[in-house]
Amino acid sequence: MYRNSVPRRLWWTLAPLLIVVGVAASALGTLVERPLLDLLGGLLPEWLVEPVATDAMGDHDTSVWVVTLTVYFVVNVLLGPVVEEMYFRGYLLPRMRRFGRWAPLLNTVLFSLYHFWSPAQLVSRIGGAAPYVYAVEQNRSIYLGIVIHVALNAISVATLPSSSSQTSVERHPLILRFAHPLLTPENRPQIHRRAGWFGSSTSEMISGNDLRSIQSRKG
Repeated sequence: MYRNSVPRRLWWTLAPLLIVVGVAASALGTLVERPLLDLLGGLLPEWLVEPVATDAMGDHDTSVWVVTLTVYFVVNVLLGPVVEEMYFRGYLLPRMRRFGRWAPLLNTVLFSLYHFWSPAQLVSRIGGAAPYVYAVEQNRSIYLGIVIHVALNAISVATLPSSSSQTSVERHPLILRFAHPLLTPENRPQIHRRAGWFGSSTSEMISGNDLRSIQSRKG
C-alpha cells in the first residue's frame, strides 16, 4: 500500500491544483455524457440516470430529507472515498505496475466501472479521477488520493444540479435547495408533477403561496 508522506508544499500546491483540474475535467466529461444520454433516449430508466431525485423534495417531509441527505453525505463524502481509495489506490494500483504508465488510467477506468449503479457518469468520473490517480502513483501516497477524493465528492454533493426545466429556486445546488424549505416553509412545493425520461422530463412546481392564491381566486 502506498503510504509515503506528502511534503507540506505539495499539500498547498499540488492538492488544490488537482482538485481544480478534477472538477474541470469532470465538467467537460458531462458535455460528452449528455449527448450520449440523449442518443440512448428512453433505454435507461430515470432512477438509474439520476439516482438522487432532488426535484422530488416537495413530495416528502423535511425530516425525511434531513435523514436522507445526512446519510448521503456521510456515505458519499466521508466513508465512501476512504474505503474506495484504500482498495483501488492502496491495494489494487501497486499490483498493476506491470501495465507501466497505463496503470493509473486502467485503475481509473476500473474504478469508474465499479460504479455500475450510475453509468451516466462514466466519462465525467474518469475525467475527474484520472489526474489525482496519476499523482497518487507518482508520489506513492494514498493520503493524497483520500483528501482529493473527499474534496471532489464534497463539491459534487454540494453542487448536485437539478433538472434544467425547474424553476429558479429549484435550480439551486442541492444544499441551497435543501435549506430553502427549512428557511421558508410557506414556499415549499405543494404540487409536483413530472413526466417523461431524463432527456425530455418536465416538471411543474406550485408553491404554497401560489396554491393559496389560486384557491382564493376560486373562492
